Amino acid sequence: MSAGEQDLVSYDLTAGLSSQNISFETFAKNIWSYIMNFYPDGPKPFFKMDIFMTLFNRTAAILEKEPSVLELTGEVTVMGPIYGEGDSLITLLSLVGMPPQKSFVFLGCYFGLGFGLSPLESLMLVFCLKCLHPTKIYLLKGHLEEPASIKSLGLDDWLVRRRIPTDSVSKASDTVIRTVASMPIAAMIGPKILCIPGGPGPIIRENGLAALKACSRMSMNQLDRSMCMEAAWTVMKLEANPVTIDDGIPTFTESQCSAFCKANGLAVIIRGRQLVNDKFLIDKPNQTFFSCNVDEGFLNYPKEVLTIVSAVAYLDNFRNYAAAMTIQGMNASFLFIRPNRQPQNNTIRRRMALEEPRRWSGAGGGRKRTITVKGERCPQKR
Repeated sequence: MSAGEQDLVSYDLTAGLSSQNISFETFAKNIWSYIMNFYPDGPKPFFKMDIFMTLFNRTAAILEKEPSVLELTGEVTVMGPIYGEGDSLITLLSLVGMPPQKSFVFLGCYFGLGFGLSPLESLMLVFCLKCLHPTKIYLLKGHLEEPASIKSLGLDDWLVRRRIPTDSVSKASDTVIRTVASMPIAAMIGPKILCIPGGPGPIIRENGLAALKACSRMSMNQLDRSMCMEAAWTVMKLEANPVTIDDGIPTFTESQCSAFCKANGLAVIIRGRQLVNDKFLIDKPNQTFFSCNVDEGFLNYPKEVLTIVSAVAYLDNFRNYAAAMTIQGMNASFLFIRPNRQPQNNTIRRRMALEEPRRWSGAGGGRKRTITVKGERCPQKR
């Protein structure tokens, strides 16, 4: 294949960039443009090794200076797992607003699971934004950012497909793993809202919020390592549907979470570890599903927990909405993206009080000019 023919089937994400004086704004625009113009048989992305390494090393240097549990104030938008669905990512960013005008905290799981249209590029985009606006973009570590998870996802293969030289793949892979290991494990928004990718596992519940804030994610201390693992991996198990097989994954129940929040002065925990379906259906014994009777886009169950996902139509098999949650004080507003809807009916906005009594308000709306990308709706650049 000639160079000209190769250019027709490839998309250089590092075009116009130099590692000596890298423009993260240009890098972000290149990635954004690739996602906006993606179609299944379209050009495949690639990038230069030196610029890729510069991005990850620069991001790691920023992340390493941050505490394990961030302390955030003011208006903050919470984004759930992206799972490599770059179209959902850029749509939500466009509708909510971009940094530095807006602040964001992400609940981990940036990598794709083999189905996302940008399994590595989604992470690279938020890293570019982190380098551009380090005090406006905050990135938490999810369970897909664990070394074992990264390897099982096929990172080395992704790098080879993006033209990283074979003899440099191991170095690039190690850099990715080291960088995501530097991510904080949780974030406090004000004194009463805890953002944590997984949830309060047994060790976190036993030692309390103060111990979680004091732990070091770089420590070899067993307690610190256990709390970091639980922050990313913990899942919710319903008391009405007890689990008889122990798969080793830490869990919490409704009553355990309520007790943890009460003991530590928390009003709500925002997490993203589990999929939220289109109607928030939860398995119950002797009953196919139980509806929590809330709007699409996130799950509010139990009352102290909000589970949010920001990848629409996960794996292209589920019909879940993508959601972003903006917090101001003890009030929250939600933006939902519906799968496979007409542009004018594609988004919904809602508001909710995070303290009792909880009240809902708002209606459908929030329209933007849109184009179709991979069967979903992405805002058109103006």
